[in-house]
Amino acid sequence: MSLDAYYNSGMMDTFHDLWVDEQEMKVFKEKGGGFFDLPQKKTCRHPEHRPPSHIHIPQGKGYRHVCPGCGNVVDIIPQQVTL
Repeated sequence: MSLDAYYNSGMMDTFHDLWVDEQEMKVFKEKGGGFFDLPQKKTCRHPEHRPPSHIHIPQGKGYRHVCPGCGNVVDIIPQQVTL
C-alpha cells in the first residue's frame, strides 16, 4: 500500500489530529485530574426573563432580548421568506 493510500484510508493520524491531542493533554495536565465542580444552573424569577411573544419582527431584522434580572441574552431570528 502506498503512503498516499495509507493516509487516505484514515488509518494514519494527520498532523492536526496529533497536535490537537497534544494540546488537550497539556490542558488536562495543567488543570490536573480528579473531581471538578459542575456548572450550576441558576433560576431567574424576573417577570421579563423570557422574550415577549407575538411581536412583529420586520423583514431582514432580528430581535435581541436581554433579561433585566440576570442578563441572559436571547436572539430571535425569524424565517426569511423571499420570492
